[in-house]
Order: sequence, then C-alpha cells, then structure tokens
Amino acid sequence: MRTLAATLVVLVSGLAFGGETAVKGYLSCQSLPNQDTIYYSSTWDGAGGDQERAFLQYLQTKYGYTGRTTCSVEYKATTTIAHMQQSHNAMVAQWRSQGKKIVETGWTYNGAPALTGPAPDGPVASAAAKPQTRVPDPDDQPMPAKKSVTPPAAAAHTAPAAAPAAATAPETYVFCYSMGSPYRGTARSHYYITSVFASSNAHADGPFGVYLHKQHPEEDNHAQCTSPGPMSTAENSRRTNIESMHKLFPERDVVELNWKPTT
Repeated sequence: MRTLAATLVVLVSGLAFGGETAVKGYLSCQSLPNQDTIYYSSTWDGAGGDQERAFLQYLQTKYGYTGRTTCSVEYKATTTIAHMQQSHNAMVAQWRSQGKKIVETGWTYNGAPALTGPAPDGPVASAAAKPQTRVPDPDDQPMPAKKSVTPPAAAAHTAPAAAPAAATAPETYVFCYSMGSPYRGTARSHYYITSVFASSNAHADGPFGVYLHKQHPEEDNHAQCTSPGPMSTAENSRRTNIESMHKLFPERDVVELNWKPTT
C-alpha cells in the first residue's frame, strides 16, 4: 500500500509540473534577475524534466546561491542555435549595462553537450550583415570616352541625365515572446507575445525582457525574438506559435502585446 501511495505522489508531482516534462527543444536555465548577480547555464538539446531543481542545487553547492531559478525551452521549429546565442549575448549586455554581475556557469542537465557559449565581455555587435566589398569583374572595363556630336549651343540646354536609383533592401520583420514562470505565490503564468514589427535583427529581446520585468515583476520571463524574415513568414509563424501554445499549454493565458522597440 505504501508503494502505491509513493507512486501516486510521483505521478501528481509530474502533473504539477504543468505537463512540460514531455516538451522537447533547446533548454537553458538562469537565476532570477531580481538580484545583483545573475547565473546562466549553457543551452542543451533535450526534454523538459527536473532540470530547474538540478540547476538550483548546483548553484547552491558551488556558489552558495539561495534564490530561485527558472528554465525555459525554445522550439526547434521557431529558433536556431545562432539566434539563441545572439539573444543571450544581447540580454547579458543589457543586464551588464544596468550594473548586474553575470556568471556564465557552463552547466547543462546531466552533462549534455553545451550548444551555446558565454556572452562576450564587450558590447554586442549588431546582427545586421556588413556590406560586402564588390569584387571587380576583369571584363568590366570603362568604355572609351566618345566625342560629343551635340552642337555647343544645344549642349547648354541639354538636361543632365538622372542618377540611377539605389537598390533598396527588402524590409524584414520579427516578433517577440516570453513564457513566464510564476513565483511569489502567483497561481498562473502567462505567455506574452508581441505583434509583428519591422526589424533588421533579433536583438529586441533585451529591451522586451526589461519591459516585461518592469510591467510584470511577479513573473520571471525569458524573452526571445524570432529571426528576421518577410512579413508573411513572420505573421504565419506568430499565428502558429499562438495556436501551439493554446494546444500544448491550455493552463497558460496567452497575452498579445502591441509592444515594439522604441529605437
């Protein structure tokens, strides 16, 4: 009878975790940002489980940390390792600009291979692609100058030729989102997602995370933004993202925001 009771306790604990134990993707953990020092893990490929408790135990043992931790999962269909590294770099730069101390622990759950590394110490470089220097074509030689056949009198009234219009790069769009983890006695957590807005890079997640922390301090939010793409792609991805959240996590409230960076 005691064995059956213990089994039921384990099952209830798994359900209380929100059903996230079966969620697979890229996972990472961090300590809460309401302290002067923020501890980060690396990112690894796996499934949701007991990694939050394991990370907290690791921080308590090695650093004497006594706060709380949170872990998040990013779906492989909506992100890349390169994008996650850029997002991490931007977030760390944002916290450092506010005087926070950042500790990159390199920790992964059960020693899984680390997929992302520490953020650089200096400013984060822009994700926008640098213009490439054009390589001259050997056959692209200037044409020899031709003598004018226009009479001098008529030449004075000839309008100058219009300069060719410069090529305009196609505009790209992103949206940002964050799956909050409740603490301080909060009963429910939310999934915040912005509208699609024009952006040439995905570094808006730093300001978005700061915005959420100010507006919703009762929750711990891990902000992310999608990779830049055409508006139709961003809109479809955003709609799919919301539908997936309603299906996979019906206990979470999806909150749509009209936020976008001010600069």
